Amino acid sequence: MRCFIPVGGQAKRLRPLTHDVSKPCVRFLNSPLIEFSMAPLAEQGVRDFIFGEYVYTNYLNLFDQYGEGVGFSAKYKIEPRVHIKHQPNLDDLGSADSYRLNVEYYDVRDPVLVVQGDNLFDINLNDFVKRHEEKGAMMTIALTRVEKVEEYGIAELDKDLRIKRFIEKPPAERAPSNFANAGIYLLSPGVRRIVESEEVKKMMEEGEDSISVLILFRTWWIKDFQSMAMN
Repeated sequence: MRCFIPVGGQAKRLRPLTHDVSKPCVRFLNSPLIEFSMAPLAEQGVRDFIFGEYVYTNYLNLFDQYGEGVGFSAKYKIEPRVHIKHQPNLDDLGSADSYRLNVEYYDVRDPVLVVQGDNLFDINLNDFVKRHEEKGAMMTIALTRVEKVEEYGIAELDKDLRIKRFIEKPPAERAPSNFANAGIYLLSPGVRRIVESEEVKKMMEEGEDSISVLILFRTWWIKDFQSMAMN
């Protein structure tokens, strides 16, 4: 399994912390933010990471910090060691386009786990993958319970826990659940075929720039991917 981490953008809201430092490399409790995502995944068996870097500062900081993953593996005593690949020097239109570009460039034909470079989370990866495989899902999305639904994209679920849609920051009385998108996705190899389609590329060009259910679910619905299951 590969893990793709989109780390594009300039993180302007965190300035001056990100004036000369990529957001994933900003230190928290004396560790770069991105390691709070990478370390627990590596400890659960993930050995291949791809950084979807965009903007020169992001690439420079992350390449200098991690290279191909030797130092990170030594720091956390990960054996066999982690391998890190970096986005080629090509412009992208956002996170979803960065995913497309990297899976094409590195010819990825395996399932891909997608997490955000600034996420703090605790997930049992084995259970997550098992659920994905049991459902024969095209994409599985991790959800988390939240108290303030007004601050998140809230999932509407059917009786089989398939996500029907997300409602962005609904008033509490209109929220279909208290489950928010945790920003953790498991994508089957078939997703590569979808993001390479002209339809999705057009959507990206029109401003749909994140790897989200709103992009992929709309596309699959149009193409009648009835076998899709979401968690």
